[in-house]
Amino acid sequence: MKKNKTDSSAAKSAKTINPAEIEIREYAYHLYEKSGYIEGNEERNWEEAEIFLSSRSATKPPAVKNKKKAKKRPAAKRPNRRKVVKSTEAVT
Repeated sequence: MKKNKTDSSAAKSAKTINPAEIEIREYAYHLYEKSGYIEGNEERNWEEAEIFLSSRSATKPPAVKNKKKAKKRPAAKRPNRRKVVKSTEAVT
């Protein structure tokens, strides 16, 4: 079976997506969700995402990705506070 040239070029282009473009895409989708999934504003959402992210990157250092989450400690064991009642009666 021969490989289709368009398949391999599509795979290559998918691997070379700019990380900034991924961020813009995610934020544009966030705006789409926030608007109540109203269609027809794709370009507007994309432009707003570009503006927001470019202004953010100009004022803040880049976010660190793959930040390790703090491990949860297991809950402390509580002492058994049940009262043990010893029966003095014989069981028949």
